[in-house]
Amino acid sequence: MKKLFLLLLFFYVILTIPALTSIPVFADEAIYIRWAQLILSDPQQYLFFSLNDGKTPLFIWLLTPFLRIFSDPLMAGRALSVCVGAGQVMAVVMLAQTIKLSKQTQLFSGMLAASLPIFLIHNRLAVMDGLLTLLVTLSALFFLRYTQYLSSNKLSITRAYICSRWLWMAAGCFFLALMSKLTAVIAFPVVVLIGFFPFKFSSRGMQQWLLVGALFGGISMGLFSLLALHPISPSFFHEEVIFCAPSARFFTHRLCIEALATCVLYSLYSGSTSLPDFLSYW
Repeated sequence: MKKLFLLLLFFYVILTIPALTSIPVFADEAIYIRWAQLILSDPQQYLFFSLNDGKTPLFIWLLTPFLRIFSDPLMAGRALSVCVGAGQVMAVVMLAQTIKLSKQTQLFSGMLAASLPIFLIHNRLAVMDGLLTLLVTLSALFFLRYTQYLSSNKLSITRAYICSRWLWMAAGCFFLALMSKLTAVIAFPVVVLIGFFPFKFSSRGMQQWLLVGALFGGISMGLFSLLALHPISPSFFHEEVIFCAPSARFFTHRLCIEALATCVLYSLYSGSTSLPDFLSYW
């Protein structure tokens, strides 16, 4: 496993490190770096300053020590993203190992995490999305290990449902994902669904899964709700509401209707052309 990690890290570094600052500065990068510089100048006043713009502050906090290490602020921000991306590659391999995939599949999944353009571009920019993805992946990993632990051990309810370290680690990582970017809430159903695989498909298995899912959500959302105690929190939630729109507007807008119609027609077309091939395998 150590050799696999070292091989993937070497592959990742070759793809990510060269000409790290050659990409033009993205607007969000400049904003985040400036917020981190403000924290360095006056932590007491600017520690939660990003909440005024509807942004959770974890990435900004992690960026501040990198500004002390690197003289170039852009290099500091992108170096943080490179470190986060390395963690993402390792997390993907560990998730593949937990699902008990083969060594070849683990290697392939790690190489995809290192080389896919969607990952590569975020690992070379000082933006929050890489940290969000890493923490959601770790949350899914720990929650899956918790449900595996739960389904394979007959323990007391208190220890099995409350005291398992995997549950608290999963909930903690998801809380940190929310502190990285609030859009992590979209991944919550996916993380909970991943944890269903170790359970048997029965009424008892469904009950156990729903219970641990509720515990996971309650702990992570409960921790995040503590953010509401901060005086700036009203500004934060007000900014988030600005980007929301009622679903009725989505389904009545002409462009949205055209996009949905295109997706439906394409699905019908692709289904009609691939169905004979699909049936030939039976």
